[in-house]
Amino acid sequence: MKERLTVELLTATSAIAWFKYSFMPSGNLLAWVFIAMLVDLVTGIIKAWQLNEARTSAGYRKTVIKFTQYAGAVVVGVILGNSDSVGFKAKSVNELLKLK
Repeated sequence: MKERLTVELLTATSAIAWFKYSFMPSGNLLAWVFIAMLVDLVTGIIKAWQLNEARTSAGYRKTVIKFTQYAGAVVVGVILGNSDSVGFKAKSVNELLKLK
């Protein structure tokens, strides 16, 4: 039982490491996206403060939504950029989507 669990954990860890190596963007890229969104948040708060507008959770929620959209776009770009290294041979997005 213990040996089987060890093999399963090793297999799962290897699969996660392969996925991270093949598809995940670098930590630096995501850090810069986070920094850009933090600057956007701070400037939005300063602007609302200068205009004497209330800062609401809806405004903060927009920042979180922007971060997830930008980070998602980065991840999709990395996946498409690495698609050739994992077996896809499409030379363009149109060919990849079979729109050619």
